[in-house]
Amino acid sequence: LHRVDRRQRQMCIRDSAPSVRAAVESLQAWVESVRADFRSVTLLGFSQGMAMAMSLLRLDPAAYACAVGLSGFVADPDRAEPELATFFDRDDEVARVRPKVFWGRGQEDPIISEARVEATHGWLNRHVDMTKIVYAGLGHAVHPQELTHVVQYLDQVVPGKA
Repeated sequence: LHRVDRRQRQMCIRDSAPSVRAAVESLQAWVESVRADFRSVTLLGFSQGMAMAMSLLRLDPAAYACAVGLSGFVADPDRAEPELATFFDRDDEVARVRPKVFWGRGQEDPIISEARVEATHGWLNRHVDMTKIVYAGLGHAVHPQELTHVVQYLDQVVPGKA
C-alpha cells in the first residue's frame, strides 16, 4: 500500500485545476443530456464526489432539487485558484437561491483535512440551506444511520418524493 502523508493530502487544487474543471464540465454535460427524462435531479457525492456535486450546484444552483454531500468538501470555496475563479463565478447566485444541502461527515475522518472541513463549512453556511450531521467515531465512510438520515432528508425536500 502507498502511504500518503498529511501534506500530500492537503495539496493545493491548483495542481489539478484543469482536470477538476474538465471533470465537472463533463458531468454537467451528461446531466444536461438526461435531465429531461426525470421530474427533478438531486446530486449526491461521497468524498471527491461531494466536491463534484457541490461544483455542479455552484454552476447552476436552481437546477437541482437538493444536494447530499458525504465525507467530502467544496472545491476551491474561496475562489483562490486562478484557473477555477471564473469557473465558480456564480457563488453570489448560489447564496441568493440558497439550495438545500445535506452534509454528513465522520468526526474521525482522517482523509479530509480540518482546513478543508472548516473551509467547506464556511462556504456552505454562507451559500446554502444546510442540514449538517457529524457522526461520532466515524472515519472516512458512510454509516447506516447516515443513510437513514439521507433518506429522511430526501423524503422531506425532494418534490413529489414524500
